[in-house]
Amino acid sequence: MSINLEKRDGCALLTLNRPEALNALSFDILRQIGEAIDEVAGWTDVRALLITGAGDKAFCAGADIKELRNRTLAAQKRGSEFGQAVFSKLDRLPIASIALVNGYAFGGGSELAMACTFRLASASAVFGLPEIKLGLIPGYGGTQRLPRLVGEARALDIIMTGRNVKVVEACQCWSSRAGLFSAQATERCKRACKWKPTFQRWPFKPTTPKRAWPLFKKNANRSFRMAEGQIIVTGASKGIGLAIAEELARRDYQVVSLSRSGGGIGKQIICDMTDENAVRAAFSEVASDGPVVGLVNNAGVHIGGSISTLTTADFNKTMALNATAVMVAAREVYPLLRETGGTIVNIGSFFDKLGVPDNLAYCASKAAVAAMSRCMAVEWAADGIKVMNVAPGYIETDLNRDFLAREKVRAWMKNRIPTGGAGKPEDVARMVAAIFSENIGFLTGETIYIDGAQGMNH
Repeated sequence: MSINLEKRDGCALLTLNRPEALNALSFDILRQIGEAIDEVAGWTDVRALLITGAGDKAFCAGADIKELRNRTLAAQKRGSEFGQAVFSKLDRLPIASIALVNGYAFGGGSELAMACTFRLASASAVFGLPEIKLGLIPGYGGTQRLPRLVGEARALDIIMTGRNVKVVEACQCWSSRAGLFSAQATERCKRACKWKPTFQRWPFKPTTPKRAWPLFKKNANRSFRMAEGQIIVTGASKGIGLAIAEELARRDYQVVSLSRSGGGIGKQIICDMTDENAVRAAFSEVASDGPVVGLVNNAGVHIGGSISTLTTADFNKTMALNATAVMVAAREVYPLLRETGGTIVNIGSFFDKLGVPDNLAYCASKAAVAAMSRCMAVEWAADGIKVMNVAPGYIETDLNRDFLAREKVRAWMKNRIPTGGAGKPEDVARMVAAIFSENIGFLTGETIYIDGAQGMNH
């Protein structure tokens, strides 16, 4: 084994044990690290994971260069995704992780340290991301984590120059997130991890440290995870769904577009949202790429017609995509969002509170979405999951633009909609994106109408 994993006085100690190669990260070692993290996550008798490198020269000198030679672009992409997945496991570990950096920490070694909760460095420690000198970029999360640790300007300098960063500068950059490593560092870490808070005159039963840590980390790092993780958007190939996907991507979220056609932006997956097995497979594929922090249930269908002639098949078809699929998608994403404290945004309609001729099935389905949003919000609040229902009014899209342009329709909308006409997909998109980016913790379970005040106009 190229790593050692052991327990020491209530802590787990993972040692990269390849000193002859400066503890370089081969893909096999990455696999072993991932397995070790999984093992530690299941231990109930440790309070922290310490990570260090064998020998006195290097913590980890980065990727094994020999393995990176003569690889196709597809193979390079798979390798980066694998490394990202392993380090995301470390980031999500429900206990504190501490990198004990004893020597060189280059490339993947620096990224490994960044994925830890804390970093302690010896006087001989040297950090750097020299990949750019090989025509590469930091592929294991460095381009995301470093700006959040040291600021964008410093991160750009370090990444784009590939220069070495000695421990004094690293400590200045990382402030409280870094400290000097000494011979007593391990013991200090152990003592810190054994600390237990005392609760005096506290009227409630205190949460155990084992439960308190993941709750704290979930909330303290929520904005980081939002930027880092993936948001699934259903019905993202056109109209409102495409606008939402584009706006989220503009705000630097990782977008996964699901649709029947496979269009959209970001990662695109063909998926029939009325097929439970297809939904389950799609969500599993997304989860394999990294953390999921959000879901936008936008896929829908509109089948009009008089109630007297409405067929059961058309009613069931409308409910299947507009309502049942929302429940299925939320159910399947729940275990993923429970890990990240994410957000679900369901796209309803202002028709949910109106009696609209020739729209019984559509109105019923959107009323169901509003009701489900409230139930999900109440039931999943304890898991740190927020659920919102965004209910658009008349929105101009490629499908209805000609209809809305008719003179009689425009005259009716001017009279009926206080703002004077139909909204744009971008209006809905910015509202949805704001729910994610603003992260208003006390806002959940509500329906936000974006209809130009038409629904309240009497």
